[in-house]
Amino acid sequence: MTLGQRIRERRLELKLTLREFARRVGVSAPYVTDLEAGRRHPGAEILARIAAELALPAAELEALDARLSPEVRRWVESQPEVAQLLRTLQGSPRRRQARMLRQIRRMVEEEPPQ
Repeated sequence: MTLGQRIRERRLELKLTLREFARRVGVSAPYVTDLEAGRRHPGAEILARIAAELALPAAELEALDARLSPEVRRWVESQPEVAQLLRTLQGSPRRRQARMLRQIRRMVEEEPPQ
């Protein structure tokens, strides 16, 4: 499920029209249309307002946003080895990508955050 799909799903569950939801969040109805269609992505402030209006944890919506945060983008750009690994992953066949991602996921889950 994408961020836009989740927003639309929850908005409809709450029986909010697109215009009413946009008014409550403080954005335009066309912005919400684009957001739900995946053509636009909210910044942190708007995402927080959307989460509050939909009574959803902001973390749930953030997890559906596939974009890299500015902090992660800067970190990747400052780490040539990470950028190279990502390019290798991108250029790999799908099965190898899946295997590599499973290995990374296992490593992350095994090691507690520091």
